[in-house]
Amino acid sequence: MPTVTVDRDYLLRSIPGIYTNEDVENICYEFGLEVDEVCYETWTFGSRARSGIEDLLPNEDGKEEEHQVFKIEVPANRTDLLSADGIIKALKVFRGVDRPPEFSSSSSNVRLTIMPEVQKVRKYMLSAVIRGVVLNRLRYQSIIDFQEKLHQNICRQRSLVSIGLHDLDKVKAPFVYDALRPTEITFVPLGLDKEFRADQLFEYYDRDPQLRKYTSLIRHFDRYPVVLDAENRILSLPPVINGDLSKVTLSTRNIFVDCTGTDWTKTQMVIRTIVAIISQYCEKPFVVEPVTIETVSIDQSRQEMISPSMELHSFKLDLEYAQKMLGVSLLPDRAVELLNRMQLFATIEESTNSLNVQVPIHRDDILHTCDIIEDLAVAYGYDNLPERFPCTVTQGKLLGINMFSDLVRREGLAQQGFTEVLTWVTVSQVENFDMMQRSDDGSTAVRIANPKTLEFQSCRFSLLPGILKTLRENRMIKLPIHLFELSDTVHIQRDHEVGAVNRRSLAAVYCSTTAGFELIHGVLEHIMKVVGLPNKANSKGSKYFWLDDKNCKDNAYFPGRRALVMFGEREIGVLGWIHPQVLQNFGLNNPCSALELNIDLLFSLSNHLKS
Repeated sequence: MPTVTVDRDYLLRSIPGIYTNEDVENICYEFGLEVDEVCYETWTFGSRARSGIEDLLPNEDGKEEEHQVFKIEVPANRTDLLSADGIIKALKVFRGVDRPPEFSSSSSNVRLTIMPEVQKVRKYMLSAVIRGVVLNRLRYQSIIDFQEKLHQNICRQRSLVSIGLHDLDKVKAPFVYDALRPTEITFVPLGLDKEFRADQLFEYYDRDPQLRKYTSLIRHFDRYPVVLDAENRILSLPPVINGDLSKVTLSTRNIFVDCTGTDWTKTQMVIRTIVAIISQYCEKPFVVEPVTIETVSIDQSRQEMISPSMELHSFKLDLEYAQKMLGVSLLPDRAVELLNRMQLFATIEESTNSLNVQVPIHRDDILHTCDIIEDLAVAYGYDNLPERFPCTVTQGKLLGINMFSDLVRREGLAQQGFTEVLTWVTVSQVENFDMMQRSDDGSTAVRIANPKTLEFQSCRFSLLPGILKTLRENRMIKLPIHLFELSDTVHIQRDHEVGAVNRRSLAAVYCSTTAGFELIHGVLEHIMKVVGLPNKANSKGSKYFWLDDKNCKDNAYFPGRRALVMFGEREIGVLGWIHPQVLQNFGLNNPCSALELNIDLLFSLSNHLKS
């Protein structure tokens, strides 16, 4: 979960009745937050290190100060709590020492036009104006930190949404959101002192560890998105950097907010959340000036809208249903009071014993009635909810596949002298294919999009690489070595809802001075006897397991000493000598035999025969 840093002295000053660290931990616990730690931090105001962009603070540039801070864990769906002031406001309302914010909009003549070209690159843009902002160093830093927290979480590193804050008094409306060729974009980026062309700027940022990860979001396009003012000056090159022209400082009074994105829903959520937090710093708190946005389509048709939408979402809460879900009795007035403490506005509808609940613009986590009931429970206090025994008695039971797996583990292998190992589900692409002499056809292994290390590039579709790596690390153990693993493997399945499935699999390896094919074959015979699958000699029908040494093409095994394990016409596994080249790839000098089985299929066949 995201962690928000809150200055201790600032928090204690802001909330009446809170005097100690223990008081803070208690109220956070009651509200559903957790104080992760209390520590000291050195804050460098006006530095790039803390905010991620150049913050120019008058007379304080580069000044270091040590602060005692709370590290507070915030639920991922509560974007309104990703700032220190958002947390403080919520806790004050929760304690009843402040009122829930009532947002309103003022009249505006600020306009923004979205041009057709930019809709091919970064389609959406919403904006707002916040006037009469009063900033100090803590507020300023809180806004910058909040912006970065949003970028890291709901904005997905600016890939879905990026936020720009501009000093409205330094630019001139109306604004234009357009896409220009890199050679046509020239401006002074935030924190730099000379003009750059967009292509030159991207080369410069290739050496910047913080900003280079954002250039790839638009670099492959022929045109880059830009925000322009009435004099054709560049305010921003989203999602990479703002212009130095419109930078926000402590003396800024009026802020123009832009949110550009590729996801419409997330863009709406972010613009509402950011204006909700910044507007509390206004001389008239929680007043937002909307912007009229005109979108020009490719066919030159035009459509207008007002941004942001200040409309409250309404829900009807059946009080009887809420009481049933919580197991407590609540009078309507008491329920209204509890919801107000969670920044939700509620009125009583006497005729239906229900509440009309209105959700403010910054509570995007409220999606359904159950979310309102959850807030009721938080305000009531989870510790105050009565404990009751359920009216029905249920008993847990192991899944059939797990009982079957335990049977194979215990009687099929462990009692035969094999030792179970547990290896990583993720392996490198080389271990999955090249070292096993298996080809990657793109439809077998699930690849990880952003692996942190080369050892975790893909999910295993076979248990053998993990066991062979275990053997490599235990080469000094006295021979023979008997190892097995019975775990899940991951396989691509395009028609599945997530595109892949888990499959319960078994792999057993025998390592000694000789390959021991007869031993691994004996293990197979014993496992089949344990699970009740007959061989040809004792089968009373046409279905029995047998070895197909003609059609086995698995290059992980030695030709002529490998076979498919079949039941009827269905392939359930493979066994044989492990190929010497595979052993060499894993740094093993002794011959090995191996057995691999599809336990899921074995389980279904066993059940079918029993029935």
